[in-house]
Amino acid sequence: MKHTNNLLKGFTHAYSGFTYACRERNVRFHLAATICVLIAASMLPLSPIEWAFILSAIAFVLVAEFLNTSIEMLCDVITRDYSIPIKKIKDIAAASVLLSALYALAIAFLILYPKLLNLYLSNLLYI
Repeated sequence: MKHTNNLLKGFTHAYSGFTYACRERNVRFHLAATICVLIAASMLPLSPIEWAFILSAIAFVLVAEFLNTSIEMLCDVITRDYSIPIKKIKDIAAASVLLSALYALAIAFLILYPKLLNLYLSNLLYI
């Protein structure tokens, strides 16, 4: 039974971490963007592979943002004073979020844009 208790504790800690991270503005922005993308994607005819790419892009961005948030918090625990090494650490962590977001935009452009354009153009023909 001890294993089950540890598993439950693990999920409890993960949920706590999720709620802590959701207090951050950038995390909330990415979660809102996730909801918008999922709503838009659910209205389009996507193949399982397209869904896999969209979901992996979303996960990539959220994981990068959560790690960035935890790195920033850790750096703030180390020092609140201005520090060039801490600034570099925070900038590198932020760059990982930027790269993941650019990847997600590329996936959205390659998968969603043609389908949305096709939907728009087909609706113009019926007007």
